[in-house]
Amino acid sequence: MLITRRRAYILTIVSVLLALVAIAGLGGVSGVFITRNDANHDVIIGVVDKSKYLMLNTALRVPSFLALISVWYIWVKRDEYLLTLADRHKHLLILLFLFLMNMVTNFPLALARYWLGAMIIALVFCGLKKTNKTMSQWIVGFVVVLLVFFPITSEFRHMESITDVEKIELSGVVKHLYHGDYDAFQQVMNTVQAVEYNGLSYGRNFLVAPLFWVPRSIWTSKPYGTGQEVAEAFRYDFTNLSEPLWAEAYYAFGYFGVAFILFMYGFLSNRLDTLYQLESTGSLINIFVPFWCGFQLFFLRGDLLNGAAYSLPLIVIMVVVYRKKRV
Repeated sequence: MLITRRRAYILTIVSVLLALVAIAGLGGVSGVFITRNDANHDVIIGVVDKSKYLMLNTALRVPSFLALISVWYIWVKRDEYLLTLADRHKHLLILLFLFLMNMVTNFPLALARYWLGAMIIALVFCGLKKTNKTMSQWIVGFVVVLLVFFPITSEFRHMESITDVEKIELSGVVKHLYHGDYDAFQQVMNTVQAVEYNGLSYGRNFLVAPLFWVPRSIWTSKPYGTGQEVAEAFRYDFTNLSEPLWAEAYYAFGYFGVAFILFMYGFLSNRLDTLYQLESTGSLINIFVPFWCGFQLFFLRGDLLNGAAYSLPLIVIMVVVYRKKRV
């Protein structure tokens, strides 16, 4: 599977068309330039249908980001892709257009932190050269992001409108540096107790994840995310909680599931890393690995159902667009 200029440009056109359709479906530009808090509120009170909202946002955000990272990758590898000055000028204009377009389709204040973070990390990753120090630099970078910048961005999650940006105080930002919000450990313990009381799911949570797109009107007994099911088992009022991959594995198959699933994830991660180091210019691996590098933070945090719902559309579009080898 190769990244080509022709297919990247076609994807750009398609992403523009899908974005226009999605914006119209969301009620116009006013439905795009909103905070995440506003969007969640509209879904909760039933102003918009959740399934329709997710599909429209997928059409709005995923193709435009994939077009951006594809065109950005070609620009980074311009010595191999763009051999004439005219080609470079044209490509740079397309790149700038996609960057501005993504400021609309992927409006930062409307995004979940994991998706925005995955976008930024992927774009930065694609722009860096591979050196012997790359791994150590990324480890240090991730530590800084997770301990400093990620907690700070939590202040923006509770904004009720865009105009609230000017109301954010430094004290509110700083408090996130010493007051953590870690539900993963508690959820792991809750999962162990839930399995003790109700038994294993025997893979039900892993079956429903790739079938997230099936409407509940058709699949009436469709399970909810494991994080929500565990939270409901303990009668929590707030059920939008994480469910780490190892807890998902335990919920499905017990200790055997933890050992097997984490071994397979480690094996696949090592395989992808090896391919990324060895693949030549133009391989799909060169944009998939940077994306997954950032997104896996959310995928590992869970729950699995939401992780699949937000990553599989991008992966499917990647495979469809770049499925054939063309020079």
